[in-house]
Amino acid sequence: MIRHALWIAACAVSACSPTHESERARTPTLEAWMHRLIAPTRPCIERFRGRVPDPYFAQVRLTAADAHISLAFESGQAPEFNACVVDAVTAARLPARDFDGSVVVPFAFTFAVPARG
Repeated sequence: MIRHALWIAACAVSACSPTHESERARTPTLEAWMHRLIAPTRPCIERFRGRVPDPYFAQVRLTAADAHISLAFESGQAPEFNACVVDAVTAARLPARDFDGSVVVPFAFTFAVPARG
């Protein structure tokens, strides 16, 4: 459910991907980034269920720092949740392989269960 809930962010990340061919070649796929971020943030999402707006929209900056992904919120109305996410990503020490530089991407999710058709 959480993986599907982050679909909004995944779509938006693809719109924010670098457009220069050499940058695109070095940047991991959208799916790779989402998988890197979902697992460590799952405990935060569950912990703050019902305490943050649903859906939750924010912007985060991903930066390569010391060979790991560094995440910082640039917007979002739930500071405690944001801090939990930052701490979780930092503690996970996600490798920043194939990523150099910095990019601002949407961070969005909902607890709503998608309709099945």
